[in-house]
Amino acid sequence: MLECTSQLVVHSTFLARPDGKPLINRPRCWLLVFTVSIYESFAVKMWLTVLWTAMKLIIGLVMMMVGSTILLVKLKERRRRPVTTDGRVHEVFLPVLDTFRNNFRRGWERDGAALCVYYQGECVIDIWGGFADRESERRWREDTLQIIFSTSKAVGAICVAILVDRGRLKYTDKISMFWPEFAKHGKENITVEMILAHTSGLACLDGKISFEDATDPEKMAKFIEESRPIWEPGKAVGYHALSYGWLVDQIIRRTDAKHRGIGQFFKEEIADKYSTLDYSCFFLQDIKASFMN
Repeated sequence: MLECTSQLVVHSTFLARPDGKPLINRPRCWLLVFTVSIYESFAVKMWLTVLWTAMKLIIGLVMMMVGSTILLVKLKERRRRPVTTDGRVHEVFLPVLDTFRNNFRRGWERDGAALCVYYQGECVIDIWGGFADRESERRWREDTLQIIFSTSKAVGAICVAILVDRGRLKYTDKISMFWPEFAKHGKENITVEMILAHTSGLACLDGKISFEDATDPEKMAKFIEESRPIWEPGKAVGYHALSYGWLVDQIIRRTDAKHRGIGQFFKEEIADKYSTLDYSCFFLQDIKASFMN
């Protein structure tokens, strides 16, 4: 609009009445320009005000939604049944039980937990409490399964140690001695010790592994055979967070006289022989059955 007005001012000097006076005099034209400028400034300010008001409304609605969600969660927490604990504790270790209960009372433990302690060969603490499923308020029981994450690596190492003790293999044995296909892609000198010590270079496996692949020992063997070490085996240390279990499983399968996997081996050689142990290691069918129950 300013552009049009300026053109009007310019052209007004060329438009004149019969008496020679301009059709539009300059003072009125400048007044028109000034008026248009004020109008445009007001329009911009009005739009900014509208936008700012809309933003405040949106922010307010978001805050109300967040606040409502938090309030609903708090109300649901109040309606929950009180957290209970159960189990057995030697009288000397009763303070441990109090501390365990305080984890729930003070909100330090959100869901459920279990604790078992052996002292000098005796089970002195075996307690559990809270919820295995907060939504359905399913309580934590003595046999509730729990993910133990990397502590399972110690279980694998114990199984290998049993085979070493029985003379089925040595820590210094190369994997390729009992698994020739493993030697591909620079893995021919990797030993059992390197796998257990996280120095083999196989911290990651090549290829995209699906859930179906992960539960199929033969497919996982192929993934391992086609994988390449990330570093020269034995020259560096790198935590084998995800590959360790599959590597140890294959070692046990190929050196155990019955060719059992790590889960079956541990169950039959350790868990079943000691009534205090109940371990569902690598048994997906056991885990599924537990959830179904």
